[in-house]
Amino acid sequence: MRNKILIFITASIVFGVALFQLSGNADIGMSGISTPPVGIGSTSITTLGTVTTGTWEGTKIGIEYGGTNATNATDARTNLGLGTLATQNADAINATGGNVTGLTNLGAANLTVTGTANVTGVTWTGLVPTFVDGSSSTDLTVAQVSSTIIGNPTQSGNVTHVLPAIEAGLGFDAILGLTAAFYFRLDPNANDSIYLDGVSCGDGKYIGLTTVTVGDAISCRAMKTGASSYDWACYTAKGAFACE
Repeated sequence: MRNKILIFITASIVFGVALFQLSGNADIGMSGISTPPVGIGSTSITTLGTVTTGTWEGTKIGIEYGGTNATNATDARTNLGLGTLATQNADAINATGGNVTGLTNLGAANLTVTGTANVTGVTWTGLVPTFVDGSSSTDLTVAQVSSTIIGNPTQSGNVTHVLPAIEAGLGFDAILGLTAAFYFRLDPNANDSIYLDGVSCGDGKYIGLTTVTVGDAISCRAMKTGASSYDWACYTAKGAFACE
């Protein structure tokens, strides 16, 4: 049932703190004020629209709803299966055909790269040739023939360097920086052979120079010759190196 009220005058009605202005003809139905606004006092918000301000203090938003199910960055990374690459101390990092950037504090023991990888934003400290002073005769260690440069800056007599038993990956360069009337020899292990410019000198036979001259140089690398056997492959860059 609807009630009709014909209003001929303008009336001001004070109701609580609200001021209502009624004028002209008004058709007021009881049903028009019987339904409360949608969402007021409800447990769900369905017509709010976009929230642009405020601080969320409700339940954590689950991953399935676009959240991280966390309230801090550490838990968020854990929940999403992520890590902080730039600050972690990993035992190894594998990069397969991609880019590794911004590794400011990696501390990795091994970096394995498969394919082509561009490494930027780091200071390279591995595989830098180390200088070994070979001015005097000595038995060289594995470390001294691992990506090293052997020189003779203060050689004052004949020099013979005995090489260690060959292992996979060994290699060195001998680059002489002194001219003197002394010989300089590289003597392999008794069971190893030096191939000088592609020709074997025989097991245990040295190669060397009768007289050293500035700029004489030779490059030697471990050469696998069997399932578990190696020899030295040495190639002359400059100088009269010869077999024993």
